[in-house]
Amino acid sequence: MHPLRKLHIRYHGSDSAIIISFKTVSELGDELNNDELDDVSTIITRFEQAHHQRYGFNYENRELVVEAVSVEVIGLSDRPEEPIITAQRSASLQPISTIKMYTADRWQETPFSIAPLFYQAIVSPAQH
Repeated sequence: MHPLRKLHIRYHGSDSAIIISFKTVSELGDELNNDELDDVSTIITRFEQAHHQRYGFNYENRELVVEAVSVEVIGLSDRPEEPIITAQRSASLQPISTIKMYTADRWQETPFSIAPLFYQAIVSPAQH
């Protein structure tokens, strides 16, 4: 399981929050290094960079509001084993009909075949 922690931050008086990811102590585990933790100033800097990129400006001395905190957890599951299916045909395909096809500057009778397995497997209410 891999948690993604996010803060939804906006300027006070604004209604558009920007989502900023952050790291916590539990994410770093035993390799705790205070330089890797996201402190408040790092989060504010990321917000200001994202806001400036999106809107082209930042407010000076405007309070920030953490509107919401969200956590998305991503889990990986085992990949199921998929059988390899090979086509097994006891006889060669035989045309079930012919159709007219325009090719090589003329109309020609062209054999038309459907593999028996697929032909028999096509069942829908419209065909009854």
